[in-house]
Amino acid sequence: MSQTGHRSTQRHFDTTLPMALATLLIVNSHLESFYPRPWLAGDGLLGNYLFFLLSGLRMAASRGIQDGFLSFFKVRILRIYPAVWLAVLCIVLVKGLPVSIQMFVHAFLWPTDFTYVALIMPFYAAYYWMSKIEAKVGPARWCVFLALFWVVAVSFNRTPMHAFSDVPQVVHVTDYFIVFMLGVLFQRSARARDWSVSALLFLLSLLAYFGVKLAVMKMSFFSQYWLVHLLGVSAACSTFLFLGRSKWTVLQGGAKQLAGFLADHSLEIYVTHSTLIQILNLHRMAFPLNVITLCLLTVMCAWLLRKVTSLLFQPPTPSR
Repeated sequence: MSQTGHRSTQRHFDTTLPMALATLLIVNSHLESFYPRPWLAGDGLLGNYLFFLLSGLRMAASRGIQDGFLSFFKVRILRIYPAVWLAVLCIVLVKGLPVSIQMFVHAFLWPTDFTYVALIMPFYAAYYWMSKIEAKVGPARWCVFLALFWVVAVSFNRTPMHAFSDVPQVVHVTDYFIVFMLGVLFQRSARARDWSVSALLFLLSLLAYFGVKLAVMKMSFFSQYWLVHLLGVSAACSTFLFLGRSKWTVLQGGAKQLAGFLADHSLEIYVTHSTLIQILNLHRMAFPLNVITLCLLTVMCAWLLRKVTSLLFQPPTPSR
């Protein structure tokens, strides 16, 4: 997730607020068993899209691509995996050691129990090699190619659809990689639009996304999930273009500090939050005490995890 220094990756954009919002949406999406109404745990899909878009944007802003592949990938491993290893150790202390080599590799190396880690590491590798032939194929053409692959995957999907969770994994992975590459494209070509235009696109895209998603759920038209995903990508892009405007840096006081903490500790918050849900039974507490307790523990443990990993590993801080 994020590295420190979520400042302007372009002259016109600041990633702090979009990353803070993505972190909140993803964390909230894990709380279905904590809420009296499970629908309060939305909207994780939008948070994921926004998160991967920002990952691509900050990846394109880094200079590590100029290094060899091993050096490039080593930096990413040292940024992400120390937090993962410490979190997995906590899970092992509670649930026991992996009983096979396969389980050990799954828990500590790849894919791990963290979906973001399972996806972002292959994305990094793919981006590195794709960038090597970028003189002939730029990020815009890669996005078009991936979009065509996504259309094929959707068109040939014959899985019975009874819920959004039935969406094939290949569609999800392609979705997220398209958004990741859109982030690369934004880093290199996007410019801030007029305030009123950005605000209008932001509102219209959110209304379309949530309106269609609600209609699909109410009428059980889950075979139309592709439209929800398409509008979700659009909503994530417009959210970034609106909240990523540099004028939002006028935020002061507690709001600015909170947004900065969420953005700068997004990896630690994600890993810590997921781990605490696995090893503690906080969902059995009364609402809203369960949510408040989990959030407080997440913030404290995320802060501590950053301190410990920085002390033990002192990793470089590339742009994610």
